[in-house]
Amino acid sequence: MLDCPNEKVLAPLKGFGALYICILGESNSVKLFVSENPNSDRVLNIGLLWNDWKNNMGYEMHSDLRDAERTLNFLVDMYVPARGAEVHQAFWDSKSVDFSTSEFLIYYTHKAGPQKDERLLVIEEK
Repeated sequence: MLDCPNEKVLAPLKGFGALYICILGESNSVKLFVSENPNSDRVLNIGLLWNDWKNNMGYEMHSDLRDAERTLNFLVDMYVPARGAEVHQAFWDSKSVDFSTSEFLIYYTHKAGPQKDERLLVIEEK
């Protein structure tokens, strides 16, 4: 459902399951992660990371914004539509926050840097 032009799977390491990585955008600044729960065939969590460039230092400002929006919409629609408005507001804000639904824990972390902001959304089954 989400077209991924650049994807790879990292083999499990000691204590960690396999890791699927989908890299999106012309600047490769949007990454979707699917982490496997070790010793099982189940998903541990799904993460969306966007390196949001605040200046034009080799990457244009807010490069890959549309890919970040599209991926966020996909995750919200697929997993947490009931909390969609809150998740969207958090992702575009600059404060870290946690949410939950009856099925999922949702973590949003915002780290501001001098050149880019790191926006990370993680969805984990309870």
